[in-house]
Amino acid sequence: ALVSRYRPAVHRYLKQMLGCGHKAAADDLAQDFCVALIRGGYAGADPGKGKFRHYLKSVLYHLVCQHRRCAARLPVPLASDNPAWDSLAADDEFDRGYRGELLAVAWETLAAENEEFYAVLRCRTENPDYSSDQLAAAFGLTAVAVRQRLRRARLAFSAILRRESDE
Repeated sequence: ALVSRYRPAVHRYLKQMLGCGHKAAADDLAQDFCVALIRGGYAGADPGKGKFRHYLKSVLYHLVCQHRRCAARLPVPLASDNPAWDSLAADDEFDRGYRGELLAVAWETLAAENEEFYAVLRCRTENPDYSSDQLAAAFGLTAVAVRQRLRRARLAFSAILRRESDE
């Protein structure tokens, strides 16, 4: 009964306190308030200390303050002219180096685990314009067989990459 009676007023009050651009936050806080009310989170209200409406406004005020404190801790996007963007170029260089090392290890591992998969996949990557028939002729296989080996080789290579990147 309390929720159905006070929900519209609570929602309006929260929208007013947060401002017009924060309708979603007001919705969330109103819902949080109603859930806490239903769960008995405000059972400590003492009728001898004043009107329930004043207690309600105080609770909502504290909800908004808590919301603003949490929002103040959220990261703020960098301006496009911020010098921190320049340092990200160094991170890109690190990422490129890491990817190169990871790929080199994956190729070595694939060669050690399955030479046939390594040969087929390496030939495909070095000759991306080859048709299945051209690859098949290079390995003395049918086009269907070479496509099947390529699929299996790609699966093995991606499993190696995942395993190596997790280590």
